[in-house]
Amino acid sequence: MIAPRARAQRPIPPPVTGFTYTLTATTDSPTAPPGVTGGPGSQGYVAHASVLGPRGRMDIVEGGIPELFTKGDYLLFDSSEVVIVHPSTQHVVLLTEQTKRASGQMDSIPLNMKVSDEKATLDSLGSGDTISTFPTLRYRLTIAFNVEMAVASMVTRVGSEAVTDYWVASIPGMAPNPLLRSNGMSSSGAGVPGMLHGLSLRVDSASARMGRTIVLRSSSTTRINAGPGRAMQTHSSVVVSDLKRAPVNKNSLIVPIQYKVELLPGLPTDSLGDGAKWKVPPPNE
Repeated sequence: MIAPRARAQRPIPPPVTGFTYTLTATTDSPTAPPGVTGGPGSQGYVAHASVLGPRGRMDIVEGGIPELFTKGDYLLFDSSEVVIVHPSTQHVVLLTEQTKRASGQMDSIPLNMKVSDEKATLDSLGSGDTISTFPTLRYRLTIAFNVEMAVASMVTRVGSEAVTDYWVASIPGMAPNPLLRSNGMSSSGAGVPGMLHGLSLRVDSASARMGRTIVLRSSSTTRINAGPGRAMQTHSSVVVSDLKRAPVNKNSLIVPIQYKVELLPGLPTDSLGDGAKWKVPPPNE
């Protein structure tokens, strides 16, 4: 009697290790509209994030940002893009792609706008706090510019200054992403399209001194002055906590195939596609 041939067993893949963390974001301004959480002029959210290679997911567990996302939604991101997923309606918003198109089309609107007095400087503030066991370095980025808007004979001038402190760390194996990136306004260093192109190049150049680090905490104050009695100040902060290595299921880092693209109102809608990139798991690293 011939013994049956044993079937070859499929190898069990080893656990895939990535990173998980909690992110808490808050914004407060006395003159801003009420948000999803907090009092008048304030908004914020808490999210649980998981990252595997260049792709990550951030589940909103508390709060949100009006008109963008709220509790129960999640964001997917990679090195250069962010999308918002609404499971309750089975829609996905291609946030980066749509806002990039809007920025590139600013020059075509029937409004004469000119940016001037652009400034971007980065100061090193030495060692920062240890966050989730990672030692940090602290930097201060100052961005300032003026915008002149003209319609017919009416001209409006607006000045803006943003001062942001960053606590950054070098974390082996963790890829930078748009939500925790320290190296400027664009992922490529080539700037953003439209009227802010020149300013974005200055910001990218100044921020390059922070290298490929991860932002574990930031605190920013923005002041906008549109004339006497028309000033606004906003403070925002982002804090990462409980950052650690942990198993991540790459099949959680996708948009379900049946979800449809939803468009943000008032932004360009041409040729956005169906988000096919986000409907398949990320490649193996």
